[in-house]
Amino acid sequence: MMRCFACGRHHLFFVQQTFRCYSVQIQTRSIHSKLKDGAKGGISEVARILLIDEDNPSRQELAEQLRSEGFAVACTDDRRLAAQLIERLQVDLIVLDVTTSQWNGWQLARGLRQQAELPMLLLGHGGDPTIVVKGFQLGAEDYLAKPVHAEELIVRVRALLKRHRMPNVIRIQLGDLMIDKATHEVRVREQRLFLPLKEFQLLFMLASNPNRILSRAQLIEHVWGAQYEGGERTVDVHVKRLRARLGAITASIRFLSVRGVGYRLEVEEPSALGDA
Repeated sequence: MMRCFACGRHHLFFVQQTFRCYSVQIQTRSIHSKLKDGAKGGISEVARILLIDEDNPSRQELAEQLRSEGFAVACTDDRRLAAQLIERLQVDLIVLDVTTSQWNGWQLARGLRQQAELPMLLLGHGGDPTIVVKGFQLGAEDYLAKPVHAEELIVRVRALLKRHRMPNVIRIQLGDLMIDKATHEVRVREQRLFLPLKEFQLLFMLASNPNRILSRAQLIEHVWGAQYEGGERTVDVHVKRLRARLGAITASIRFLSVRGVGYRLEVEEPSALGDA
């Protein structure tokens, strides 16, 4: 008997058994098979993916392709249930079709983004750049135009998981600067800041690599996603805002611009400031 990661109850599992739980179809394998497959593509543990789309042959095909690559996949066409499953399944990544006729996909994407900071890949119509931009503005990390090819989906899913797991820490302490990823809190000495999502993600990325130069392209890919088409100028705009916010309360945090390359974050230790 093994505990179901959907409902918390115990079920008897067989290799390749399909069961239905909370209206979610989950294809299961043996634990050893999952762990072995989960190591593919640099993912060291089984990643749990929630695929939100209408129940149709295309969805089932995508789910099976992802499962064949070692991912644990849950599917649902219930937007209300989706929000519950994110927490219950401890989902690592969301794949959401925003073109479904059953609900407003954009509204659901916005709500899921407010609920959890998880990588989200949107599926939708292609050919209109404004639609793609809308997805990124809602906080999605990637957008894939339909019809979706399974091979491309798998590549993008792996890239998103790898990028999302890169800073494998929850809290960063650099001098007087503390950044808590779990609560989205930024604290400088006793002063607390709650930054907009993209500014927080940008600060967290830079603070995860102190004194290291990160190119604008690297920052774009990590914070906005590889398919973002807004241009590298957006990095400069967000860094300028971070400078203004943090510079108003401390002089120990510096965002240094490396011309033609990108940025690096410097944080002075309190002792260094006292000796100056």
